[in-house]
Amino acid sequence: MSAFAESLSRNDGSTTLVELVPWAGPLQDAAGERHRETARELAADERVTALTVTDNAGGFVRLGPLTLGHAIQEMGGECVVHIACRDRSRAALQSTVFGLASEGLTNALALSGDFPKEGFHGRSRAVFDIDSVGLIEMLRDAGVNGARFTVGCAVNPFKAVESDLVPQYLKLAMKVRAGADMAITQVGYDTRSWSELLRWNATQPRPIPLMASIYILSKGVARVFHEDGVPGIRLRDELKAWADEQAAAEDKGRAAFLEFAAKQVAVVRGMGFAGAYVAGQRNAGEIDRV
Repeated sequence: MSAFAESLSRNDGSTTLVELVPWAGPLQDAAGERHRETARELAADERVTALTVTDNAGGFVRLGPLTLGHAIQEMGGECVVHIACRDRSRAALQSTVFGLASEGLTNALALSGDFPKEGFHGRSRAVFDIDSVGLIEMLRDAGVNGARFTVGCAVNPFKAVESDLVPQYLKLAMKVRAGADMAITQVGYDTRSWSELLRWNATQPRPIPLMASIYILSKGVARVFHEDGVPGIRLRDELKAWADEQAAAEDKGRAAFLEFAAKQVAVVRGMGFAGAYVAGQRNAGEIDRV
């Protein structure tokens, strides 16, 4: 059992995942120096259960998650690799899964993926041969030499209307039946929605550990979230106004944004989530402060 799987099995709020977003270039590229240093520091932090590596998040082309995931593993860190169905046929996904198992990267987050934003000489064509449910089934069947994947999935409990929210719960139930071991929420700012998800999960035939996404805000990120710039994330007018007010400080509001993230982490731990999935940090020191 991986350290990540063992932590999830306790389901006591202590699991902490920190997201890393790869850069556009090779592993050794100078553009990745800050990210590699952050990865090294976080891999050595015992409070961080695992680092997660995104797979062309937002549809933007970046270094593949397997490459950075393997590098984190060599640093001595635990890694959760995102796998998106957007860019790969089912054959390519199966090949990717075999590669993960061969490298011992057996923690995976199965995602359908955002629509492509760019590509070589133009926008890449989306594949979506199978969706996240099919990918979870594939990961569940892909053991190599006894390896077993710990499979995560995503859910968005922050939909504005019931007709959008109910399908999220129904699809999460499908993902659990397919073999998902845990779920991570979309970024959101509504404690009632967190509570409803926890209560719904407790009524299911197989409740799974749930983790809440916490994004360290900045003025620019708050603007993007407020303008629906990231699919599925909603940020209210009042919170946008607060972010603008904090950004007027000498440190551009960074101390306030870190404290706000820390409060969210405390809230989700107290509510009964398995832990927090933290993103938006600029360096390991910020995660230390949170």
